[in-house]
Amino acid sequence: EIAVPKLVADFANSFGFISENGVSPEVDANFESVVLKPKTFTGSVPLSRSVVKSCPQVEQIVSQAIVAGSAERLEALILKGIVDAVVAAGKVETVDAYTYAGIVAAQGQLGDEGVSYGSIAAVMSLQPKATLRSTLRGDNTAGVYLFDEGDLCGVPAYDSKVLAGQDFIILGDMSKIAIGQWGD
Repeated sequence: EIAVPKLVADFANSFGFISENGVSPEVDANFESVVLKPKTFTGSVPLSRSVVKSCPQVEQIVSQAIVAGSAERLEALILKGIVDAVVAAGKVETVDAYTYAGIVAAQGQLGDEGVSYGSIAAVMSLQPKATLRSTLRGDNTAGVYLFDEGDLCGVPAYDSKVLAGQDFIILGDMSKIAIGQWGD
């Protein structure tokens, strides 16, 4: 386990102007520890000698399949963890239709919760992406859609095939996701 300090209090309010040669206020910064617990992500594909002898390229074929499949599986597990945490925290908003005002309001709500606008990103399956690509931002906008060239109303947006069949958008601070790899 690794404990990383996290600043939990905003002490910037104590900053301000003082008179010449005045005493600067001192404030204790409050930290808490975020504990990172390593997990092993693994799998194996045993190959028999007869398979290796009958198809010399089998190791390369299996290696490529392992890399692609494990990346997709890891993405699925991470997104499931995010969705489960959001649902458990009660931060799910159901909408009848995607609108520019609704998406921008959700971005603003994230900002009110302390998320930097530059850290906000969206992840979705191809189904809502298709809907957003054909939904105009407003009645008086011609050719300006909610999703356009990797952008969802001003923030980066990504599609994920592991969310296939899911008609929702994950909007939040994706800069907090970290994957570490140690060893070979």
